Amino acid sequence: MKLTYLGILLFLISNCTRFILSPGINSDLQISINEIKNTNDNSKYRLTAFKLTDENLELALFDINNFSDLNLSFTKNLENISKDIRTTNFAILIEVFANSGLKDLNELNEIIIDNHSCSAIKYEIYRYDYIKFILVRGKRENIYPKLPEEKYQFEFEPKMANIEIKELPRKRILIYIDQTCNPVNLRKINFRITSQKYINYSIELTPSA
Repeated sequence: MKLTYLGILLFLISNCTRFILSPGINSDLQISINEIKNTNDNSKYRLTAFKLTDENLELALFDINNFSDLNLSFTKNLENISKDIRTTNFAILIEVFANSGLKDLNELNEIIIDNHSCSAIKYEIYRYDYIKFILVRGKRENIYPKLPEEKYQFEFEPKMANIEIKELPRKRILIYIDQTCNPVNLRKINFRITSQKYINYSIELTPSA
């Protein structure tokens, strides 16, 4: 069975048709990701994919939330990663939500990429957290990247007695290529998350994607 995820993540609303999730990431950049599995296989994860170039790519790479103690390996290598990415001006960022919470999320440490048209595909997996404010009266929700706190403190501190706060841990998979592979020739990226053996994912890349 093949399922296509193209649901918009309803995080920060900038207008009635476009959603800003975090620096460099908005709903206009979202692309479809197909989940291929048997009917009786249950997914541990929900994935949403975005294609990044130019300024959006730079903003997403150097987002303050990436520089967490949980991402020491990623941030240590970020300069080398960004050199490859600047050369090709291409990356796919996949945001991952674990259905059962932090245990399954922490198991996501490796993917296997199967792509014969480009052997130079690389990836990084790192943590990215959000914070959700729920206004008890009216049940209105607002979700922000966890940092910088100043983005939401001014709005919510006066209302703290009527607000529930919940942290939303996520992981991000950054897929990119080096200069030996031309992104124009890349039509599809197939991969599997090693912590769930029997479910595969495919991202179709059209010239306009």
